[in-house]
Amino acid sequence: MNLPHRAFRERRNAAALNIAGVGASLAACTGAAFRLLWPQTATAAALSTVVIGTIWAASIRMRVKKNGVPIGWLLSPVFACVNAMLCMALIAATEGHGTGYMETAGLVVLGGGLIGAIIWIPALVITLLLFGLPIAQAQRIAKRGLAGADRGEIIVGLLCAVLALVPLVGSPPSIETVLALVAVACGLGATTLGLLRERARRAFVRRVEAGEIASFRVEPSAEGKVLVRVTTTGNAYRVSDFVEEIARLDGEDEVAAVNASSLST
Repeated sequence: MNLPHRAFRERRNAAALNIAGVGASLAACTGAAFRLLWPQTATAAALSTVVIGTIWAASIRMRVKKNGVPIGWLLSPVFACVNAMLCMALIAATEGHGTGYMETAGLVVLGGGLIGAIIWIPALVITLLLFGLPIAQAQRIAKRGLAGADRGEIIVGLLCAVLALVPLVGSPPSIETVLALVAVACGLGATTLGLLRERARRAFVRRVEAGEIASFRVEPSAEGKVLVRVTTTGNAYRVSDFVEEIARLDGEDEVAAVNASSLST
């Protein structure tokens, strides 16, 4: 049996799905909230949030330094104000330019920034509680290695799907419904990918430890267990084994660190 390379390689598919899922889920929830309070602005709020929310979801995965604070956390208030500005611009575009204080583009931006400070920044606190804290927890888990990264994506995927169910069930058919369906699809897709990868790695390591796969072994080391590939060369009189490290396992026999060069063979 060969090594299931796809399960051992770092993949970006689940991350990409979750970035889209977070943006869509956040937009669906925002649109549903606006539909209850200010129905005429709900569509604009949802559209602006899906754009800015997706950018925010991508930015919280990026750091200024390797162990620094994610850029998205630092710029969250800025994203909130930009979201409000874009929302006001969309409203102005749909209602025309002869609508009082929105008559010029400058006033639209100014009004959007003011509303961002009054409404969107307080709403940002709710966003960080509902989305930010679970995502931060997922990022902490991801630091444990490959298995942690997949578990982190599973957490974020489930979060997107669960939160999107609120506007999906509680709102009438609208743009929030479409966004909620997108969020559920992306979230469940990322969760499925993470679970399949995790299951494939566990099954492979379990079979190796049971001695069912002759060309691989799990050996102890000073830093814990190591999954290695064993290549036997020579004849019956002179046999030698070449041992190549594939991955390091954590205390739960989950894959932590992978030797990337070993996956190319």
